[in-house]
Amino acid sequence: ASSSNTEEIPAIPALTDPSQNSYYVHPNESATAALVAHLLDGKNYHAWSRSMMKAVIMKNKLRFLDGSCPIADHFDPTYEPWIRCNNL
Repeated sequence: ASSSNTEEIPAIPALTDPSQNSYYVHPNESATAALVAHLLDGKNYHAWSRSMMKAVIMKNKLRFLDGSCPIADHFDPTYEPWIRCNNL
């Protein structure tokens, strides 16, 4: 008799929190909202960069910056949400 080595792969649970979706835009978010308190002035790049990265990660938008969420085709249903999020 032979035995098989099969492993069950756990299913990924459905997201119940809409903010976990990269396309989610909170009602308080806008293109004019400041993400960090201090403006970039050339001398504070490293501190500004860390603060900006934290803000982008907290808003679940890093995928738009690092390229892991590429722009969709014009006919794709995610095209308009991508444009909206990319403009934040």
